[in-house]
Amino acid sequence: MAYKPDLYGTSFLQRAGPSIPLHASWNLDRFVFDYRTRLIQPSEFFQKLKDQHADQLTSFNIQGAWNLREQLWALLEDFDAPNLQSLTLDLSPWNFSSRSDAPRYLPRVFGGVEGLPSLKRLTLKEVVGWPENRFRNLTHLSLEQQDREFRLPIGEFLDMLSLHPALEHLRLVNAGPIVPLPPAIPQSTDKPSEIAPLT
Repeated sequence: MAYKPDLYGTSFLQRAGPSIPLHASWNLDRFVFDYRTRLIQPSEFFQKLKDQHADQLTSFNIQGAWNLREQLWALLEDFDAPNLQSLTLDLSPWNFSSRSDAPRYLPRVFGGVEGLPSLKRLTLKEVVGWPENRFRNLTHLSLEQQDREFRLPIGEFLDMLSLHPALEHLRLVNAGPIVPLPPAIPQSTDKPSEIAPLT
C-alpha cells in the first residue's frame, strides 16, 4: 500500500499538469533501502517528479536523509532541473558508520558543474563545501550547522565564495570559516611614566 503523502504528491502532480511551476518539499526518509542489493528504491512521488516534472520544478526542499546510505547521491546526480531557482538540502545527520568518516563536502548533484543554471537561492545544512558543483547564478547562500571540526580556513572559504560572482546575501547559522584569533598583545611590566601637573 502506498504511503499517503506519496498518494497526495502523485495526485498533486497529475492535477498540476505539464506547465505549472512546482514548489516541492519532500522527506527522503520515505525511500526504501534494500539491504540485500544495497540499492535505494525511491518513492513513487520522487520518481515521477524527477522523470516527468523536473522542468517545472522552481523550488525544492529535500530533508530527512538519516535513514539512507550514500547511494542516495546517485539519484540526485543526474536530476536535471534547469528551472530550479531555490534549493534546500537538509541532510543532517549524515548516515555513515562513524563520525570520523562522515563527509562534509557535497558530492556532485543536479548535474554538477553545468547543473542548475537558474539556481539563485541555496540552503545547505551540515555541509562545508561543494567542490564538484558550480552554482554560477547564486545570489543567496545560507550555510547552517557546520561541524566545527571540519570547517574551512578563512582563505579556502573566501575562495569558495569567489566562485559565485553574483552572490549578494550570505547567511551563516552555527557555520562559517575558521578565523584565527589575533595575537595577544603582551602586557608591559614597566610602570607608567608620571607626568608632572601643569602649572
